[in-house]
Amino acid sequence: MQFLMLALLGALVGQGMRRIRMLRHVGQIRAARSLYGRYALLLGGAALCAMGGQLALLGVNGMLHLGTALPLHLCSLMGVLLYPALRCGSRRLWEISLYLGVPGGMGALMFPAILSCDQPMLMAFCFHLLHCTVVIGPWLPLSLGWRPRPSGAAVAFGFLFLHACVALSLNHLAGTNYLFLNLPVAGTPLAALGGGSHGAYVASLGAMAAALLSLEGLLAARALRRWPESFPLPLNWREELDRGRHMG
Repeated sequence: MQFLMLALLGALVGQGMRRIRMLRHVGQIRAARSLYGRYALLLGGAALCAMGGQLALLGVNGMLHLGTALPLHLCSLMGVLLYPALRCGSRRLWEISLYLGVPGGMGALMFPAILSCDQPMLMAFCFHLLHCTVVIGPWLPLSLGWRPRPSGAAVAFGFLFLHACVALSLNHLAGTNYLFLNLPVAGTPLAALGGGSHGAYVASLGAMAAALLSLEGLLAARALRRWPESFPLPLNWREELDRGRHMG
């Protein structure tokens, strides 16, 4: 189900990106910006609705507590940040969403860790919708001419390190398992790393993240040489007005 949802959402957003690029190329900047804003709202709203649906189901089943209510898993945090990343105009925030959200969401779709409840189909739908939007959404700014910088991978690693510090602290104080830093999830590749000490497990997760982000940075550098950034449009109207004032 999750890969069909991913394909459908990807096709929908891909069609929108083609229309936005076409409008840019023919000089209809306002129309391109308006269409981009609608797609950003659709993706950001879908992510938040999916998270709200999961929380509602957890509440109905008496499973809503400190260990499940906070958006401290990677994809939950990326879901919260998706709309701001697409609209606030911060390149760093967008690159964090792209470098972390896309591989994190794909990993969750390939090896889903869905909490059991009395409404398994609804829970699975919300889970997969969240992760599909986290995977697809960060690509949208490419239609405005934006390109991720290779250095953004290092910024994303720093963000992930700070996030892990917060999760580790809460896990230690409250016995939670955010970011799966206390215990790996059975049936996922993380389970293969959990045979040793806790410190070795956390260190191996950090090494995997560093290796993956390094690879993403190399791919971004290669893509930037082949498809360089050219006259990207701002992600929000305020930035566009500021640019106009500076040019004037």
